[in-house]
Parts: sequence; C-alpha cells; structure tokens
Amino acid sequence: MDSEASGATPIIVALIGFAGTVVSAILMRPGRTGRRRKRREQTRRPRSVSLVLGVLALVAWLLPLVGLPLSLVGIGLGVSHLGDGVPAKFERTGVVLNVVGLMAATANAAVGAYVGYLAGVGG
Repeated sequence: MDSEASGATPIIVALIGFAGTVVSAILMRPGRTGRRRKRREQTRRPRSVSLVLGVLALVAWLLPLVGLPLSLVGIGLGVSHLGDGVPAKFERTGVVLNVVGLMAATANAAVGAYVGYLAGVGG
C-alpha cells in the first residue's frame, strides 16, 4: 500500500513546484511600458472577473472537467489586465486563486486516473 502512495507523491510535488514557478513568474515580471490608458478604456470588462473565476475555481477543482478550463480562463483574464498601469490587487489575487484551483484540479485528475488505473489492474 505504501508503494502506491509513494508513486503519486512525486507527481504532486512536481505540480506544486510548477505552480510556485508560474505564480512567481507572473507576480515578479517587469512592468510593461508603452501601453496607453486609452486601451484600458476601450476594454469594458470588469476588473474583478479573474477574482470571481478564482473563487469559483476553488470549488470547481472537485470536477476537473470544469475546474481546469475555468482556471485557465481566469488566469488568462487576470494576466491580461496586470500590465494596464493601474493597481492590480484583484488581478493578482485572481491569478493566484486560479493557479491554486488549476493545481488542485490537475492533482485531482492525476489521482483519479491513478486510482482508476489501480482499480483496473487489481480488478
């Protein structure tokens, strides 16, 4: 039984390391120059969409088919608003929540596939 649990551990550790790398790359990237505030005025998306999707992703990770796409869309929307030149508290928080949701959904899918594999082999 211990060998089954130790097989999934490196996958989960690698996924957590990947999540840390993605979050640090997103939050620590240099500011973009040359963008105008006029572009921000042209896009009428609410700035809190990434935050809302991040909160939903924290629940949706239980169903990887829902959690994975939801998290990816939330990350994309959050990152697209990070370089607008205005304070980005909602975007950063949304991106972090979405990355956590993405990692949880990916880990859930990996564990589910592993358990399914073991059930097929043992049964």
